[in-house]
Amino acid sequence: MICSVCRRCGLCEGSETKKNISVLADFSGLENLKGDNSLALNFVGIAFDIGTTSIAANLFTLKDGILVASVGEENCQIEFGSDVVSRILFSSKPSGLKKLHESILSQIERISKKLILSSQSFFVENRRGRAVLKRIVISGNTAMESFVLGISADSLAQFPFSLPSKFGFSIQANKLLNFENIPLDCDFYFAPAIESFVGGDTVCSLIACGFLEKNENKFLADIGINCELCVYSAELDKIFCASTSAGPAFEGYGIDCGIPAQEGAIAKVKVLEKNEVKCFVLGNGKAIGICGTGILSAVSEFLRNGIIDSFGTFISGKEKIALKDEIYICLKDIRNFQLAKSAVLTGLEILSEKSKCKSGILYLAGGFGSLLDIKDACDVKMIPKFLSERTFAAGNASPIGASLLLLNLDLRKSACELAENSIHVDLAQDKSFENLYIKNLNF
Repeated sequence: MICSVCRRCGLCEGSETKKNISVLADFSGLENLKGDNSLALNFVGIAFDIGTTSIAANLFTLKDGILVASVGEENCQIEFGSDVVSRILFSSKPSGLKKLHESILSQIERISKKLILSSQSFFVENRRGRAVLKRIVISGNTAMESFVLGISADSLAQFPFSLPSKFGFSIQANKLLNFENIPLDCDFYFAPAIESFVGGDTVCSLIACGFLEKNENKFLADIGINCELCVYSAELDKIFCASTSAGPAFEGYGIDCGIPAQEGAIAKVKVLEKNEVKCFVLGNGKAIGICGTGILSAVSEFLRNGIIDSFGTFISGKEKIALKDEIYICLKDIRNFQLAKSAVLTGLEILSEKSKCKSGILYLAGGFGSLLDIKDACDVKMIPKFLSERTFAAGNASPIGASLLLLNLDLRKSACELAENSIHVDLAQDKSFENLYIKNLNF
């Protein structure tokens, strides 16, 4: 079994099969949060993590911090662009920003209504009265928070890529939209951002991973199309942050047979005797593609078994290798993976130099980071060697941090101070980045 606790995801042989699997959101880690005992029993709040592709939302009782209901669904803004850049460009068109703003607020309202309705039985059974929505927290990258707030994100699309807002403030619901299902006096809090591409979702991940506890060196890598990388130096008592574009390989895009992590995705590969390939499929059904963790697993297995060399070339001279059910991996896929893994390794190495940290704990966050095999990541040199023995999967840490900001108002000040005092490292302007990036392409 891969995990310490089996969630029946179908990822390994030790797991049972779980049909209709949803990996849009991971709500583990939200079971033991504390609330504010001075509040009424029926007061609730919702923590939203607004991702570019998906939204995770958790409804809590504010008095005692009980997680009552959760939902994860696709971000409906996807109709205006599949990635952040295309949405920023759309927002600059006439009435584009208005459409993005109203679209995401309508979805927030629909999700809020759904969560309130699904929580009714809890309030009836526990004689708490009717749930009253008092607080909402919005966590997301800088563009997503801007669209929720209704402000232009044009500055993110052109040099010097400045922040539209530092966020870290509250606004009443009636200042955003005339909601029908959200009380007009409901408090919307926007998680603070550090830099243009190190947003409130990263700050929430830092909080969830214990970066406010300044006891030892800590690294965070939130791995996706855009990777946010952070280091806390105990010696300097500073947090250093950077972002780097890893490309779409970790999300299953840019790969011939690539798909996101969903039922039917090959998520793990094992090379057996005579180079026979065994695949583990999410949901244990028919393979319809391979997701990011599957690419990582396959490449690391090919490397360990001498199927590819350190340059990522098939030793047999082949152009591709079949996996399962007409799914294959080709040389182009491996090249795209090399570009992605080198971006992560290079960013972490540069932050290590800037922060003078040559040891510490590394937390891997995000959908990809929560599912990957840490040994695989080490073997393909995606993680610095000095961190390989103290690397942990943090899951989707941002929703946990957002939930903490929902329940603990004092923590909001600490979050703003963390964002304000963090040092941003612009990797694009770093003279060592290009040479180090090219060197790190090899396995």
